[in-house]
Amino acid sequence: VCCLNINEMKYIFEGRPAHQRSSWDGRNALSAAVQFYTSVDHLRPTFRPEAVIQGVIPEGGVAPNVVPDRAVVDYYIRYPDEVYLAHMDAMIANAARAAALATGTKVTIEHYGEYRDGITVGTLEELVFAYAQQFDAPEINPEPQRPAGYEETGFVTRKIPGVGISVYSSPAPGHSYERWLDSMKDVGHNGFLLDAKIMAAVLYHYITDDDLRKTIKKEHETMAALFKDYIDALHEAYEDEIGVSRE
Repeated sequence: VCCLNINEMKYIFEGRPAHQRSSWDGRNALSAAVQFYTSVDHLRPTFRPEAVIQGVIPEGGVAPNVVPDRAVVDYYIRYPDEVYLAHMDAMIANAARAAALATGTKVTIEHYGEYRDGITVGTLEELVFAYAQQFDAPEINPEPQRPAGYEETGFVTRKIPGVGISVYSSPAPGHSYERWLDSMKDVGHNGFLLDAKIMAAVLYHYITDDDLRKTIKKEHETMAALFKDYIDALHEAYEDEIGVSRE
């Protein structure tokens, strides 16, 4: 998928407040957070180059003259597969515990969200493309490409067949102010309406076409079995490098 497999993690450091003129009476949670943040940067070269780690410190104290007794580091940890991602997660968790131990603070690790690869069903993707053409969706690329996947719902499609529907709605890059502004213009409204029309058409087609449902079910079951083989193979490939097994 576009966004890789993700673990969404918060590392909550708790210390003890004190006035900065007697800072030795406190335990600085922000110092722990900064040390942890720096440790993660030092870990980056030890991970495979496809790894992506994105982080912010949304909480780090309330006043300069008070030793911060709470700090939070928020990370998205990403990797193309979930097996190596688990290895990265474990290494980063150890860095958090080490920073807490070094600063006399405590850390709580909160796994508040995740995203995993789903299973793409080509039959549904071809159906979406056909309806996009029928409704004259703009900027359609007729050249065959990789499967788009079910981006926003991810691993729900390991259990339930699904398809992502997205049409052209802005020339601006994602997560930009320009794209947000386009959502309130004709180009954005047109994209929204086309998405809704295509979704309704695909759903109606699925409900009323028994042969299509059987084809989708067979394809999904086949791809699910192949996906399991893929995960098993990853465990075997990584076993010597990171100490994982298929057990």
